[in-house]
Amino acid sequence: MTASRYTEGQVVAIATSLTNPAVVTRDGLLLAANAPWFEALHYGPGDVAGMKIRNLMPVEERERLVDRMRAAVTERVMPQLRTLAMTKEGARVPVIATSSPFDAIEGGPYWLVSLVIDEQERKEMDLARELLGLTASLLGATTEQAVRESTLAAVSRAGFWARFLGDDDEPPSETTRLALAEPRPVFRGARSSQPDGVYIPIDESETLLIGGAPLSAQQTYTFTLFSKLLRSALVDARAAEKARRHLSDVQGLLALATTTASTLELEALMALACDSIAQALDVSNCFILLHDEGDGTLRGGASSSGQRSTVARITIPLDDPRSISARAARERRVVVIADTAVDALGRSSRFVEAFEEKALVAVPMLSRGRLEGIVVLDDTRAPREFSEAWLSRAGAMVAQVGLSIANARLYESLRTSYAELAQTRAAMVKRERLAALGELAAIVAHEVRNPLGVIYNAESSLRRVVGTSKDGAVLLDIIHEECRRLNQIVGDLIDFARPRELSMQPEPLPRVVQEAIDVATSQPDAPTIRLVQTVDASLPLVPMDRRLIRQAIANVAINAIQAMPRGGSLRVAVRYDPADHATTVEITDEGGGIADEVLPRIFEPFYTTKAKGAGLGLAVVKRIIEDHGGRISVSSRAGSGTTFAIRLPVPDEPQLLGAAG
Repeated sequence: MTASRYTEGQVVAIATSLTNPAVVTRDGLLLAANAPWFEALHYGPGDVAGMKIRNLMPVEERERLVDRMRAAVTERVMPQLRTLAMTKEGARVPVIATSSPFDAIEGGPYWLVSLVIDEQERKEMDLARELLGLTASLLGATTEQAVRESTLAAVSRAGFWARFLGDDDEPPSETTRLALAEPRPVFRGARSSQPDGVYIPIDESETLLIGGAPLSAQQTYTFTLFSKLLRSALVDARAAEKARRHLSDVQGLLALATTTASTLELEALMALACDSIAQALDVSNCFILLHDEGDGTLRGGASSSGQRSTVARITIPLDDPRSISARAARERRVVVIADTAVDALGRSSRFVEAFEEKALVAVPMLSRGRLEGIVVLDDTRAPREFSEAWLSRAGAMVAQVGLSIANARLYESLRTSYAELAQTRAAMVKRERLAALGELAAIVAHEVRNPLGVIYNAESSLRRVVGTSKDGAVLLDIIHEECRRLNQIVGDLIDFARPRELSMQPEPLPRVVQEAIDVATSQPDAPTIRLVQTVDASLPLVPMDRRLIRQAIANVAINAIQAMPRGGSLRVAVRYDPADHATTVEITDEGGGIADEVLPRIFEPFYTTKAKGAGLGLAVVKRIIEDHGGRISVSSRAGSGTTFAIRLPVPDEPQLLGAAG
């Protein structure tokens, strides 16, 4: 009997009629496949033309299968073969392959390969493959959320569903006890022989429930092995998150310490600290309230950038029963208000009402056991639960700020003490020098003025003897002038060294200035000058010793006139500055100016550039002005004249000249 011979179309028609996946091959190449084959292995019709049959085999199976196919060609028969088929995506599908030869009319035989897919084994392989692929994801996951999301996605791809159960979820009563032990199968029906789910305990408060189609023993075992990996991954992720939080806390504290160490100026330090804390702790506002031990209050010290215009007005008594900050200060403990709308203290707090706070925390700021103040952290967006980790971080940052503020306060106290010590020392030195100078002046006055008296008497007698002799009169004039100058020097020395008791009375400054100018312009040999005066319309009375201030202004005016030996303009201006609570007298000449190297020394006692004088005039002026709590300054430029400015303080609520009558 002659064997039947087939055309390619006939073999393809046979393959197409089959309901299980089938493919037609010849000489190791794919010629066609039926619809079930395309559906099972995810290929399209255009993918198979010219494809080698070996490309559908896993690499690890090729050698064995190729040897079997060669034997089948020789024996013209291939028994059923359990193997793996490759999908287009590279997935392995467990199959039972049956090959049948069909003699061709021409050339080598066609082979019809039909596949029977083992669905249960395929599902087990899919599960194992997905869980194996999940291993890399879990080992690289750094957060619990990433571990959970990767687990749910992998279980879903394997054809199952999964859900993490926490304390708020109640698993079926018959498995509640089992869920806290080892992974246990879940049987839904009383007669069911295969479990349709499995509980995987994560820890004491969380369980993973996996369900779907009935589970085989192999799948249940696979999930059991997987549970160990899942627990380890979650433990590692929690440890990584804890380490990151700890690192973040350390970095935040380091950044805050670096920021607060950058300055010892209290206001700048507190402003920087508020901004840093608000950003690091994700709060709406941060306030620092400083403890004032003197009056038992909390006073606004600084705030984050949004509230700096209002914080200075805050004053809270420590015994205020409606204040959250006061309670934290009294009890020296953290006070937490998660929802100000439902908390009785939060509803009554003026602080909460003023800043529309939804939640807040008041943290005592302590340094070496001493209360420095309170740091208030609020959230104006919504109520907020503050975790223990957050509160711990906030406490550490506030402690750092408290230490920095204590150091800044200590620095300010030391700086103030040093300044007071320097002032006290300068005053003591000045008093000692003046006392010594006073003794010297008394001796000089006694030892010089007695001979001067004799010389004056002798000069008068000689004038009578000399009579009208011109030469003798010139010599006597020289003696008289030098005696007068020497007497003036002694007088200046006594004025400078003599202790003064000021007789302070409110006086009209313009009148005193005018009297001083009259004295200056009436000096012997004074050049002709043009006086230009400017006086504010409304001036207050100035507390002063009238005689001494007149003397000081007259000395300055005399120097100005002497700087213009050929005459010129003398400008005198009297002004009042309400903001500075001071009046200023400016005297400007048109002389040659003061050299730059001389200018810093003009107020030094006994320093002079003049041929005559002891260099005490401006030193006396400076002392008089400073004894009145004022100051004198000078500005000059060579060839452009000199301006002396005398500033005298007035009371905060001055009495105006008009009101004084």
